[in-house]
Amino acid sequence: MAYTLAQLITETRAVLNEATPAFYSDAQITQWLQQGARDIALKTRCFEADATIAVVASTLTYAFPTDAFWIHSIFNATTGISLTKIDPYKMGHIVDTATAAIPLYWFAFNDKVYLTPIASGAVTLTLLYSKTTESVLDIPDEYRIELVNYAAARALIRNQQAIEALALMNIYNNHVQFARRDVLERGVTAIDELTM
Repeated sequence: MAYTLAQLITETRAVLNEATPAFYSDAQITQWLQQGARDIALKTRCFEADATIAVVASTLTYAFPTDAFWIHSIFNATTGISLTKIDPYKMGHIVDTATAAIPLYWFAFNDKVYLTPIASGAVTLTLLYSKTTESVLDIPDEYRIELVNYAAARALIRNQQAIEALALMNIYNNHVQFARRDVLERGVTAIDELTM
């Protein structure tokens, strides 16, 4: 069952043992749930999107999509061939022998995507990335219930119940780390394993 914002508020109130607003308003709980959604999106990279980059000749850098904070992959939209992510220090040390250069490698730095070799013509690339959100509905269903622990911990901090808040925040952090490590982390295949 996918939790709605109203259901998450009700669940948070159940943890706080306050069925109707008294010490905690619905607006405060909503704000904590939104902060939790942003935290989960940043820590797990679970809110994903794609965008296109219109590559033009003789241009090295391209801006991240405005809502992106992590680039997973870039591939050529025409050929479907993925560009290889490299370290920034390799820039300029990779030689492309083709007469019509198309980008084969990329790295991200300072909210920009750097492509090499520098294109000698136009090409369209597809960029797969993670973005942030404060909407609880953008968080995948399987992680949405963790927002209750986050919001309840923030509420307990407001009520100066530090030990109880710390316990809930530890539960929240452990569950989010487990989700990231076991479910959302994508392994990288070595280039040698892809070459026949």
